[in-house]
Amino acid sequence: MLTILVGINDVGDERSTEEFAATYACLLAPLAGTSLILVEPFSLPVSAVIETHRGLIGDADREQWRADLDLKIGGAHARP
Repeated sequence: MLTILVGINDVGDERSTEEFAATYACLLAPLAGTSLILVEPFSLPVSAVIETHRGLIGDADREQWRADLDLKIGGAHARP
């Protein structure tokens, strides 16, 4: 049995949901026949402004991330 947790590093990048889903499917393809536990990408709610290497991240940024994350979660669910 193998557990896979895809993080949210891909949130906010320029890849489409289709590209994300295709990459995810390629990651899983060699594991056909393996018992898998797939944990969907997630983000914990935060309500403060945070300073990161990308600069300050506030509520507006997180709203955009959430929208993109929801699409990527859909892409993870769409795997064959």
